[in-house]
Order: sequence, then structure tokens, then C-alpha cells
Amino acid sequence: MSNPADYYMTVMSAENPNETDVVDGKQKTEVECLRDYSKKISYLNDQYQQSELKNDFAYKCSTVTEVHMTEISNTMTSWLYQLTLLSARSGLNLWRLPGATVVKLFATVITGFFVDILFQEMKGTMEGVQNRNGCLFFICTAISFNAIQTIILLFPEERPVFLREVNNKMYSVSAYFFGKLISEVPSTIIVPIV
Repeated sequence: MSNPADYYMTVMSAENPNETDVVDGKQKTEVECLRDYSKKISYLNDQYQQSELKNDFAYKCSTVTEVHMTEISNTMTSWLYQLTLLSARSGLNLWRLPGATVVKLFATVITGFFVDILFQEMKGTMEGVQNRNGCLFFICTAISFNAIQTIILLFPEERPVFLREVNNKMYSVSAYFFGKLISEVPSTIIVPIV
């Protein structure tokens, strides 16, 4: 359940969480980490250059030319375009992982069952009004924690990709946040109604 490109980026990253930063009980310095990273990248590049799988663009297509740094633009796309793409990507992730929605729905049904048992017979007295206040507070708290639970469970897995993409200026943090928010709107409406 991992994107191969994300895996390769993790392997080639200087902040690879799979590699230990402790040698002989001592924390590696930033200089040592960067030196080891440079060695790893040099090794990977050398192996690629010697490989039969090396991508020789001139061999593949004679009309292809190398891209020069002057041709590369560092401008970001519009915020609205970023929002559209990020909300679509986030919605697709939710569609691919229906387990989170099923767990949220199941927790809501169980919570509704307990609310029904606890607050079933409320009278129109002052005590009944206080019981209704308690019931509403309990329901609002349960709905809030259900919404937060999805973020707590899913965001740590997305965090490395998010940090890499934001640091590479692929999109802004606000576009990411609102994209996630928009993709969560259907489940945020449907689950409390249930």
C-alpha cells in the first residue's frame, strides 16, 4: 500500500527515517548525516550510470533535447488550482481507504446506541432539561472526537510526503488544509446524520 515513487524518495532522502542516526551510542551530527547522504547519492548515481537500464534519451528519440536550467520555471500554480488538485487527491485517498469511514460510522452507531440507552426517558421537568443539556453535550463531544480521530490516525502516515511537497514548494499549507477539509465534508455531514 505504498507508492513506489514515494518509497524511492524516502530511500534517497537525507532525512530517511529508516536509517539510524546513532553510531556507537552517539547521535550523528548534521555534517556526518549530509556526508553519508552524499556518499549514498554518489553510489546510486554511479550504479545508474553503469547500468544497462540507463535512460539514454538520444537513443530513445533523436528529437528529444536536454532541459536547461533557464527553461525551468519556479513559479507556483494558483491557489485555487492547488486546492482543486489537493481536494481531489484527498478524496481519492478516502475512497481507496474506506476502512476509516467504516470505523467512524461504526463508532457513531455504537455511540448512538449508548445515548439512546442513557437518555431514553427524559421528562419535561427541570431535571429533564438538564439531562437534555448533558445529552447534547455528549453527542457534540462524540461527533467532534470522531472527526478528530480520522486526522490523528491518517495524518502521521501522510506527514513525510506533506513536508517534502511543501518544502519543494509544490503547494501551500493553506491549500493542503482546505483541500483535506473539503474532501472530508461528505463524511462529516453523513456520519452525524446517521
